[in-house]
Amino acid sequence: MRVLPRVYVIGFGITLFLASLLNSSTAYAYTVGDLPLNRSWYNNAEYSAWYKCNYESGTQFGTRGAIWFTNSWGWYYSMGVTVDDGTNSVAVNINGSAYGCRDGADGQHIYATDVAPSGTEGWRLTLLSSTTLDRGSLPSPAQRNYSDEGGSIGATLDVSGLATNNASADDSQTIIIDIYRCFYANGTTGTCYTDPVPVTVTRRKKPNPWTSTSTTQVKVTSPVGAVVGPTQNVTAYPGDRLDWYHSVTVSNFAAGSGAIEISTSQHRRNGWFQDQVGPTLTFSGNSTQDVADVYGQYTVQASDVGKVLCETMVRNPSSYVSGAVDNPPACATIRSNYSLYPQSMLNNQALSTLFTGQSLSPSNPAQILEQVINIGPASDVDNQYAVYDFKIPSGSVGNVASFFQTTGTPGANVGGVFGSSNGQPAFTIANYASGSGCSWLASQPAYSGKIVCIGTTTSGTVKFPAGVTSLTSSASGITADTTSIKADDYAIGDTVCRIVAVSGYDYLHTSSSDHRISYPGCVTIGKRPLVQVWGGDIRVGAGALSTSGYASSNSSIIAQPRVTDDGTYGSWGEYGLLVPLNGQIDSASAATTSGKTGAAISQSASSRNVLSFANTTIPYGRWGATGAFPGIVNSPVLLGTAGAAGPAINVDTLPSGITNAGASNLTLQGTLSSPRTVVIRTTGTVTISGNLVLGAYPASGANVAQIVVIAQNIIIQPSVTKVDAWLIAQPSSATTGGTISTCDVAQNPYYLGLSASVCNTQLQVNGPVMARELQLRRTYGAEKNTGGVNYPAEILNFRPDAFLWELNYGESQGDLTTVSTRELPPRY
Repeated sequence: MRVLPRVYVIGFGITLFLASLLNSSTAYAYTVGDLPLNRSWYNNAEYSAWYKCNYESGTQFGTRGAIWFTNSWGWYYSMGVTVDDGTNSVAVNINGSAYGCRDGADGQHIYATDVAPSGTEGWRLTLLSSTTLDRGSLPSPAQRNYSDEGGSIGATLDVSGLATNNASADDSQTIIIDIYRCFYANGTTGTCYTDPVPVTVTRRKKPNPWTSTSTTQVKVTSPVGAVVGPTQNVTAYPGDRLDWYHSVTVSNFAAGSGAIEISTSQHRRNGWFQDQVGPTLTFSGNSTQDVADVYGQYTVQASDVGKVLCETMVRNPSSYVSGAVDNPPACATIRSNYSLYPQSMLNNQALSTLFTGQSLSPSNPAQILEQVINIGPASDVDNQYAVYDFKIPSGSVGNVASFFQTTGTPGANVGGVFGSSNGQPAFTIANYASGSGCSWLASQPAYSGKIVCIGTTTSGTVKFPAGVTSLTSSASGITADTTSIKADDYAIGDTVCRIVAVSGYDYLHTSSSDHRISYPGCVTIGKRPLVQVWGGDIRVGAGALSTSGYASSNSSIIAQPRVTDDGTYGSWGEYGLLVPLNGQIDSASAATTSGKTGAAISQSASSRNVLSFANTTIPYGRWGATGAFPGIVNSPVLLGTAGAAGPAINVDTLPSGITNAGASNLTLQGTLSSPRTVVIRTTGTVTISGNLVLGAYPASGANVAQIVVIAQNIIIQPSVTKVDAWLIAQPSSATTGGTISTCDVAQNPYYLGLSASVCNTQLQVNGPVMARELQLRRTYGAEKNTGGVNYPAEILNFRPDAFLWELNYGESQGDLTTVSTRELPPRY
């Protein structure tokens, strides 16, 4: 084993690692000057390591190391530190590698440990992220090979006072920072010593830090010679002459720097639109240069009334570090006095729906918006304003959405054509000296006999300021409107509207008879019929109606709860709600939207769904996918065969067992007078034309009676209020059949043909319901006039007698077999 002396090499941070520390005794043929085997040197520090191995006396054995500094983050082997002018400290990396000389550290990972700066310039290196430098791994054999890429030690290098001769060009300066470190490889710490490492700092050339400003001003000269300006903004009238002036000022220009050029362009904006290139300016120092207006003098025309005529100038570049900048425009406001636009919206729309139990308050602009928009300066005359309510009675207009015309020029005819101008809300023009804006509107031929005026909600006189004035606030001298719109004050189907009228609406129409009337903001009074599921769960997408499944992983339960003035109401299931893998629930389980006493006006989704089971990211019920389960259609029905029946059936005429009608369409009604099980089965459509009722007899043991209806589609007539039966609609395909309609006919969409006066009786089904599509078409309830806003249109009731019948039927068909067991912890 050779033991070599330690060697210091000044220049590139080269370290000689002692061969005796590497547990290597292998000797190889070695010729001085042999180039590296695995790669060439990547920087001067690595070159010096190779050079020392070949040409330094006594250094050919062992392993040579290299250390260098860099702030280039792209390549590990970059050397040197480059900074901008004015930089005093910079983040750097200390990188390193190793070179196996004649008998290097075969296959070893090489480290420098206890790394620390010292020496005269050592104070500049601070905040080292580590004291251990990973130099990478040498291959085996290591002879004449460099290590692979290692790690870095992050640090901060103080570069103050270095390379400062950069006034006209980049400047570089090399300093030596002594680095103390210890050799470490193969679990062994070697010699510790200090070695000088050169660091070259390059400072970029000082920039010329010039900046600039520019101005545009306008001067107005009246026909009689009165002058205002030059200034930033003026008011002008037809016949006035306008002149614009521009200038550019350069500051902070560095002495001795070369000349700069600034290009200019001039732009007309707002009331006109033009762009022209201006002159290019040359600056050799700090100065101000005037820029001639490329458009010349302009005389205001009568057509300019209401415009704001502006000019601005763009300079490019605007400083030594910035691009194009335009200065603030200089504008001439061509006086048109003012122009007032009334606006009314309910629920932020022209037409929306207000449901029973709800109201709109003018204290909430999102519910009732009443305002006057002044797009000019403040009015200089007294303007009268008034707000009116009217209604369009239910059924008096075919399509409310298109009732008020919105084409043509506002007020072009006295029929009340609504339109808009200047990008403002739609309005119509009216002229009346007495009466109200509502009565005027109701008198127009297009609306006569269809509008019923309700009253004035607020009125007053004010000089409207510029901008937007709310009529629901007492600001600006307004008598604030505080009148709410309550759905329960109107009939279902009524459309309630609110309009805003304002007189003397612009400087050309200052008479109190000249009015603009806003396009009406309207709500149609509606209700959301509810369904309640008693005694059981609601499950969708489970594929229970056919051996082929027809399950849908996207099936959902959507019955959005409604917040009213006195509680939260909605459809609900008494127990669980279950949807498949991709389904959603927007409803309520455990009867939490029943409007029970103390129910919160606004409930969280989780509080409404304590028994909801879904696999979505909504904040409740993430219990995983629900699988398909076999329905009664797929189970053996060993009830006996009762035979066939005609198309019109009174269920009391049917014996116990299955009545198979083939593909016939059937009509059912009647009361089952004696306890028995009656099953009606057809691949056609069953229409329930009258109540299906189980008679009043004891429901125990074998006396538990049930009616089971199995058909491709089941339709319940509007007069039916009670169905004591299982309703099972079996589809013939994934998209055909399997529909149960609770009223009249099956429709697509299901609500087609419905209104508050159609299908408006309550229906209660006492028995399980299974269908591909359940069309809940009843419109009863959900309003105070029919019991209350929480009264359901349909009640689907899984009564105890259905459970007892299932138990009796199941016990009569065979043994109960345990399919699987699972042990669970005790419940306390």
